[in-house]
Amino acid sequence: MDAVLEDQRATALTGFSLQHNESRIPTFKEHEGQDVRPQRLRIFHKTDWFLETTFVMDPGCIAKCFYLGVVDNFKSLPHFANIGVPQPAEVVAFGKVKEAESVWLEDLRIFYNARRGPLGALKFFWKAPSKSWLPWVGCFVTLVAIAVDPFTQQILNFEPRLTETFDADASVGASQVYDLGATGDPSSEGLTFYNPLQAAITGALYDQARLPAFVCQGIICDYPTFASLGVSSNCQDVRQTTVVNCTGQDEARENCVLTTPSQSVLFASTSFSDRLGFGHTRLNTSLTRNPSREIGAVLSLSVVRLPDVGTRDTWMDGMEVHDCLFRLSAIEYANWRMVNGTILPGLRTPYTMNITQPGSLTGYTVLDTAFQHNRTFYINFMDSNNMVNMLEEAFAPVEPNVVTLKNVPLYISEGIPTTIAKISDAISDRMISGPNFTEKTGRVYTQETFITVHWHWISLPASLVFAACGLLAAVMLLTHQADQLIWKSSLTPLLMTEVSYPLSTAHQRPIWTNTQLKTRTTVIANHLTR
Repeated sequence: MDAVLEDQRATALTGFSLQHNESRIPTFKEHEGQDVRPQRLRIFHKTDWFLETTFVMDPGCIAKCFYLGVVDNFKSLPHFANIGVPQPAEVVAFGKVKEAESVWLEDLRIFYNARRGPLGALKFFWKAPSKSWLPWVGCFVTLVAIAVDPFTQQILNFEPRLTETFDADASVGASQVYDLGATGDPSSEGLTFYNPLQAAITGALYDQARLPAFVCQGIICDYPTFASLGVSSNCQDVRQTTVVNCTGQDEARENCVLTTPSQSVLFASTSFSDRLGFGHTRLNTSLTRNPSREIGAVLSLSVVRLPDVGTRDTWMDGMEVHDCLFRLSAIEYANWRMVNGTILPGLRTPYTMNITQPGSLTGYTVLDTAFQHNRTFYINFMDSNNMVNMLEEAFAPVEPNVVTLKNVPLYISEGIPTTIAKISDAISDRMISGPNFTEKTGRVYTQETFITVHWHWISLPASLVFAACGLLAAVMLLTHQADQLIWKSSLTPLLMTEVSYPLSTAHQRPIWTNTQLKTRTTVIANHLTR
């Protein structure tokens, strides 16, 4: 588009100097009663059709831009055709400039500068008196071409968008069956420890849980809603309904028994010595294996947590007591996404399962009608037993009045229910990539640049092209009416058609000396500026 405008600027004024006062252009005279005016020829002298060809190609280029805009609008950049001025047009424009530079224009500098650029065109308005309208139109077209040029950048707008691609992978696992290979047969050794699951529990306990193993080979990946065998948890604050029974052996020691609504028993005590001062229990737990196996409950956990500071009379102020339950559940994952390698967590929705197939490979079924996936899940009994062992190890009680590296994460956690939920989520996220997982595929999106055509902006260069074409047509018409043999928008015809040396054929070319050229250009300049 820039080349089109440059072509218009370079060629719009090449003929105005010829036609700025067409009434003063010298014509052929009759010699000795004979008309020596050359005949009209089909092929004109010095068949230089560069300028005309250029202006024919300019509207064609604009038409091509319209066509490509219609065909390729809203397409991505790699699929967008190359919109540009055809190379021949650029060559034509360059050739025309070089041709003009070779003409003797010492005395026609005003007109020459006007056709070369905006400054010369602007100076023409007050430096070159003329009675013809064509030079002024030519200068105006040149200036408008310069003014319009920056706005052509608004024709195309580049917008980044996300598009789905089908040659990349977005996947995640889901376990309908969780079986590491142990059959529960006493004669087989089986698998008693699974490092990744143990690491998941420990990491969540220290608030360093890993998110699920989602795979994304694009910028953005969206994953489908799917269900997998996992673990859910539920904690209740039972401080107000816990029965506390304390007995004091002496002033230095007090023992308390706490009975929660789930009938779990927790112990807490105080101590005092001259060397250590007053001390009391800060954290204690109580565990029950498989409390309700028929609904998938694998572990019941009760936790008591007391403030770090206190006296014999206030040490139980601010005490927390929670009853928690770990349960095998069907976990529904929905609205999960990965962006630039970072997982954006969606929703985990647990559904209660009921045991329907006892045995070494235990089967569970979801009864909730809102569950829209395969309702039956299986887990090897040995694997669920090993899972309980790992949870017991993480929450096993320690010496009542001591906080160790083992139980300090639970003691300093922001909330007992929050930490328990993170642990159950970590187990579920590990189980989706279990030994029998099936792959769920999602959608992969990549960022592509799309081109949008602003049609109202393309009207500016289009109107400029047609204005320049109209100017050229007017020059050609008026030159033809002035009985010029060569009706091209160039100063060359004026230099070649002096009455003292009329041309009779298209191939005839006068040979001028330097002095003759200078004399004739001076005469022409006088006519043009008169």
